Amino acid sequence: MTTLASLSVQPLAPLWFVAPMAATAFLVVAAHLLACLHAEMPPSRRRIRLANGTLMLLTLPVLTYALCFVAPSDGRPFIIAWTMLAGSTTLVMGLAWLDVANNLRLAARERRALGLGDAADLTTLPLAATTRPANDAPQAS
Repeated sequence: MTTLASLSVQPLAPLWFVAPMAATAFLVVAAHLLACLHAEMPPSRRRIRLANGTLMLLTLPVLTYALCFVAPSDGRPFIIAWTMLAGSTTLVMGLAWLDVANNLRLAARERRALGLGDAADLTTLPLAATTRPANDAPQAS
């Protein structure tokens, strides 16, 4: 089925609109990667986040190309670019869910190391006793 959008010889978005946003996103992701390199965190968390950030950095130029340089009427390059974007977005989301699962695993391991078990009330931790409640929290009298 041929649609009006598939007959367009113009790219989907102008470069002047996409490039500043892509460059800003690139800088934010690169800063996050540098922060992950120097932050104190478990090695498994660092590996997952570095892999995800690197994949995002590789995806941004492909996104810019797909939006600004290839027209829907170009057929094969258009399909390849958007298929690569769909695949890399799926991988980014998969790594994000892997990070969630890894964080749950690390939290369970830490609870076991503290001798609290799986169904522990985390408010009984020494750290929770030393923190001050938020302004909207009820005050004990």
